[in-house]
Amino acid sequence: MPSAPELPTPDPPSTLKFQIEGLHKEQAKKLTSLFGYAVSERPERGLLRTDHFMSELREVAKDAPLRDVAGVAEQFSHDLDFAKDYGLPIPTVDIPDVGRIPILGISERVFWGDFPPNPQRWERRVLSRSTRRVWPEENIRFEAPAVAQDGFFGALNQFLEYRLAGYAFWKKNYSGNDTPSSPFVKNGGLLVTLSCEHHHLRVSASMAVAVEWHQFGHPTSPVTGILQPGLWLFAADGGIFGSSKVVDRTPARIPPVLKPCATAF
Repeated sequence: MPSAPELPTPDPPSTLKFQIEGLHKEQAKKLTSLFGYAVSERPERGLLRTDHFMSELREVAKDAPLRDVAGVAEQFSHDLDFAKDYGLPIPTVDIPDVGRIPILGISERVFWGDFPPNPQRWERRVLSRSTRRVWPEENIRFEAPAVAQDGFFGALNQFLEYRLAGYAFWKKNYSGNDTPSSPFVKNGGLLVTLSCEHHHLRVSASMAVAVEWHQFGHPTSPVTGILQPGLWLFAADGGIFGSSKVVDRTPARIPPVLKPCATAF
């Protein structure tokens, strides 16, 4: 798969080499299966929050950090249940080399309007809430819950391969102390420096599993933030874009890419 564009940098020492190995792919499949079982359960049972479930994840993942992934899976579980209960489609977007992934949060009250939700007004209601703050309307497509679920787990498996290999990469290179010259920081974190065309923007990041934006840093450009390994999407608002969010649809593979360049903003 093609990598996201990266700024020119010197070749890293051999100890910094990143590689997804067969073990990481096998672990990712097992973790995806565990998450699949948990999401298929009614979310009010809270399986994704239990110590036992997190212990099962850690055992397979060899302590790679997964609480953020579990949080995304839990939200998707609520959204999936909500859509099935009320006969609603789920908004999705297409990510190059990843597939079609859901926009998270449709089970939150801001999206409902009427309650129970009116299927005839549902898509317009979601679009009116999503277009400026989540994703451009022209790229959103509504899918049946089963289709959105398939997209979510396909993207999750791919993300987990990068998370597991990236954590092994981090363990091999983290010195135990955060230093200005090192991209490796505590708790499996990586210093990521994003460059883009425009200045004075606020940048958000989302796992390329389901769209849920979190603050990455500001102002551009460049701007540096901390991310854990995985496939990540970037978006920006502020500056010349005002309150409208502009999304770079090409996922950054972090690692090996630690200096991605967004071409959309």
